[in-house]
Amino acid sequence: MKKNIKTKTKAVKNGIAALAAGLLLFSCDIEIPEKITIKSSPAVRIPLGAISAVAGRGNGVKDKISPERIKAMIESDGSGLKAYQYNKPASSALIYLIHKPIARMNLDLTAYMQALDVPWGGEAGQSVPGTGTFVDIPLPLDGMADWVTSVTDAEFILKLTMTGSGTVSVRFSQGNTAAQTGDISSSPLTFTSGAIAAFTPASGMTVSINAPVGSSYRAELDFDWASAAVKTGGDTFTGSTSIDLGELTEFLGDGITFRKATGTVYVSDLSGYDAAMTLTDSAGQSLLPHQTEPVEERLFPLPPSAPESQIITGDLNLEGDPSVPTIDLTPTFNSNTIQLDYEIALTGNGAITKGDPGLGFISADMFIELPLEFTITHTEASPNPDLIPQNPAYRDTCLKLNFSGGIMPALSDDDLFGRKGDKDDLLNSIETVTIQAQNIRNTIIGSKDEAITLGVWNRAGSAPSPAGEGFELWDGRDFAEAKLEAGYPFVPEFEILVPIAESDAAHKKGFLTILRPKGQESDFDFFLSVEAKAGIEKTIDL
Repeated sequence: MKKNIKTKTKAVKNGIAALAAGLLLFSCDIEIPEKITIKSSPAVRIPLGAISAVAGRGNGVKDKISPERIKAMIESDGSGLKAYQYNKPASSALIYLIHKPIARMNLDLTAYMQALDVPWGGEAGQSVPGTGTFVDIPLPLDGMADWVTSVTDAEFILKLTMTGSGTVSVRFSQGNTAAQTGDISSSPLTFTSGAIAAFTPASGMTVSINAPVGSSYRAELDFDWASAAVKTGGDTFTGSTSIDLGELTEFLGDGITFRKATGTVYVSDLSGYDAAMTLTDSAGQSLLPHQTEPVEERLFPLPPSAPESQIITGDLNLEGDPSVPTIDLTPTFNSNTIQLDYEIALTGNGAITKGDPGLGFISADMFIELPLEFTITHTEASPNPDLIPQNPAYRDTCLKLNFSGGIMPALSDDDLFGRKGDKDDLLNSIETVTIQAQNIRNTIIGSKDEAITLGVWNRAGSAPSPAGEGFELWDGRDFAEAKLEAGYPFVPEFEILVPIAESDAAHKKGFLTILRPKGQESDFDFFLSVEAKAGIEKTIDL
């Protein structure tokens, strides 16, 4: 870049010399000046390419706040959440319907027992080495005891698949409590507690295994039963769970909050039973209406199966049925982690029977409608510098979008023109730089009633340029430009600015919307050019 501009400088000097010679040859009667001063404003235009490729850093907006990325943040490891893109009519915002299981109890007691995570003594699915002594293994029946008071003709059946040689012994703490033995060479071996006429899950069951040293076993548990008594009326199932949007809220950064989050709780209806529920947050505040007379609900059907797209289109009308209590989760969502304490009560005849066609799960689920509409709040009493535009031209009209980690790349970490401060370099005469954007595509971010602005400022200068400007990111706009005073070094940087929509003496607020894709992939891109203009004043001795 320097070589081209110096060549241009040499041409300018040659032109000046030719002009001087002409004056000597053809104007001999004119007094020859001792010096000539030349003033010029040469300009150079440099295409930089798409913002998605600038500096090789990728497209911060598209990479960080695309629908796919946000869905992945909601469903991050350990969240227990399932997110469906919800294309709700009459809304331009990207909305997610989030499914959070609250409680789940399988009243098919055989299936429940087979699914138990029993601590046999080794990794799941791996063999357990024999110790030569009895090892007591309590079965984790606390969950079952929460729902079931007693089981008629309960039988625990243990199957051991073994390697090695010798004799293995097994004992049960209820039913047939005598030690039962088996020859390892006859593996697999089956042991049973025998039918227990009235088994109470609250009393527990312990299986004790004595396998000889040098042997190993894998254990499987089965369960048979005839009928069971289920807690009803005043007896309730209680517990707690949490909703944690940690990865998403950490990404949003300080000062950015959800504008609205609505929850709806559904409790399944087992054949012959009605399930009613109360729900409180970590502060003890009731989240469901009618706490003293809980509303009985049927199970909300899960969204239609769409494993590839995971998109729901239409109006689910979660708030349209007055008999379905909805919860304003906005304050608790903005506190990041929501702790929920629940209590579920069943009414009915209190008995279930093996083989009952209505037998299945009792479950409580929360469905959360979460539009990706945010409020950016700047509090005058405790200003957040991350929300103040670096470009002073916008400090009275906009707030800076401060997603954690930033989203827009700098055009360069060094002086954009490669200058090192050499005073003889023509590039040091640059006075203004115009950043030009063409073919603007923005189908990802918007604001209430107004366009998002892309501000430009000089990050490395002594201060942001007072003449710095920006341009509005209208989707489909052909051309926009912003002029800045150049200075040295010149390291331009972009900032996304959200118009201030509400303000008073205490706060300034802007509203940001993540837009729902409209038939195409969400996009945020434009092509950049830089036009630099120098101011040259050169005096030549003749």
